[in-house]
Amino acid sequence: MVASTFGGSQRPQLVALALQGGGAIGAYHVGAFRALKEAGFTPDWVTGVSIGTINAALIAGNEPHEQLPRLEEFWRLVSDPAIFEAFVPPGFQRLYNTSSAIQSLLFGQPNFSRPFFINPYFAPPGTPPATGIYDNSPLRATLSRLVNLDRINNVRTRLSVGVTQVNTGDAYYFDNNNEKDRPFTLNNILASSAIPPLYAGVRINGELYWDGGIVDNTPLDPVLDDQDRHPERDALVFMVDLWSINPEEPRTIDEVMWRYNEIQFASRTDRHIKQHVERQNLRRQMQMIAERVPAVERSGLPVFEGGAGTFKFGKLDIVRVVYEPGVNQTSLSYLDFSNSSIQERIAAGYDDMKLVLEQAPWLEKHTPRSLDAAGIAQPRATYHRVRRGKIQSVTPGM
Repeated sequence: MVASTFGGSQRPQLVALALQGGGAIGAYHVGAFRALKEAGFTPDWVTGVSIGTINAALIAGNEPHEQLPRLEEFWRLVSDPAIFEAFVPPGFQRLYNTSSAIQSLLFGQPNFSRPFFINPYFAPPGTPPATGIYDNSPLRATLSRLVNLDRINNVRTRLSVGVTQVNTGDAYYFDNNNEKDRPFTLNNILASSAIPPLYAGVRINGELYWDGGIVDNTPLDPVLDDQDRHPERDALVFMVDLWSINPEEPRTIDEVMWRYNEIQFASRTDRHIKQHVERQNLRRQMQMIAERVPAVERSGLPVFEGGAGTFKFGKLDIVRVVYEPGVNQTSLSYLDFSNSSIQERIAAGYDDMKLVLEQAPWLEKHTPRSLDAAGIAQPRATYHRVRRGKIQSVTPGM
């Protein structure tokens, strides 16, 4: 934690980091986190789904000075050696990236996954080889070396990881701050990244779980729901997304496949954030209305039930940074672990987050407060969307 300007005051009471799923594109998170660390931000709470969960566990499962080195070590271990990339002719990088993704699809990825030797159609029903194509035991071994589960279970940094309950199709978040979800084990992390049919589900306390991105690839709900319970708290939430929606129509089969992934994994994110921010601001509006109504008159009115007029609101800022694929990326980029692609994504994450931190749209001068009945400035909930070097700040509901 650091002291930093937030609406003219000290560091917000909560700094949260939400990491979206997206396979090998998750290297983008590393660069974004590096920029945050350089700016002095250490998150109190990290949430994730799929590859975002793995990165979140590497952050929450290490001391602050070890978090970035562990992230970088993980991505070095799972990326392809750079030895062959020096021989890639100019103009062939995109083809090389595609071959890297196909290689990962056929043979798995070092320190991450390997194919089961038995065909799933011939494996005994109910076994991992019958319900998944890849064995994730290499990933388990890698995480066992890099993640300190004791630190996670001691809740030194809060961690929430999204999963899908196979039997019901419902989303659920394992939370190390929730006593019933402890002890946190590697199974919690692996369950959140067990995307079918690539990986078999993971059973925890008798319940079978898959990757949380199947239901919701934007792991904001735990933080936003908690903010509803603590509206007086100043909170700064960084959302690092790996998928976005582009307005251009796809013109090739590769672009069609990429757009399909974008729609599947990112189409609800923008709307979801705006709806929550609008709800937060409507509650603030009710607060200001309640202050103008005598207590005896507002008692018993349903619109004022639930605390309107009885508590204050803090400042909430959600900063969403979105990855933009480079010219050499393909529809299989989420499987492309080539060293050049990994480094390109890390660099992009760093540059994008650094731009945000330099402009700091959450500062008071960018988000003026509304005035209450006494003429006192009241905080707002604001959504800052960062894309292609531009920042758009909106306050829905105000």
